[in-house]
Amino acid sequence: MMKKVLLALGLLTSVIGSVSAATLTPQKGVSILYINGQAAQNKISENQINEGFNQILVRFDKKFGNSGVYSSAPYVLNFDVTGEEVEIKSPKVRSYMEAEKIFEAVNPSWVVLQDDV
Repeated sequence: MMKKVLLALGLLTSVIGSVSAATLTPQKGVSILYINGQAAQNKISENQINEGFNQILVRFDKKFGNSGVYSSAPYVLNFDVTGEEVEIKSPKVRSYMEAEKIFEAVNPSWVVLQDDV
């Protein structure tokens, strides 16, 4: 009986230990609000996420000189993590007016890079 318990504990430990994490990094101007339904630990810097399916809620927040800060509506991004480094990039925006135009479009082009690919 004791051998079965130890075997079960060993298997459980190996399964738990096999869930690896990746580092999620937002590009400057990207705020990570939620990761898999939980508030992000760091909105504008690195967070740890699990390998496999992930869902994050992001928003574009950037100051444009005298025009002020533009904050977009939040966007849900779904992706599978297979690498160790994940970076979230927003659409390219050079001005407040361009931000309004891009983020009022139906689907702005968010980019999810894994291990620089």
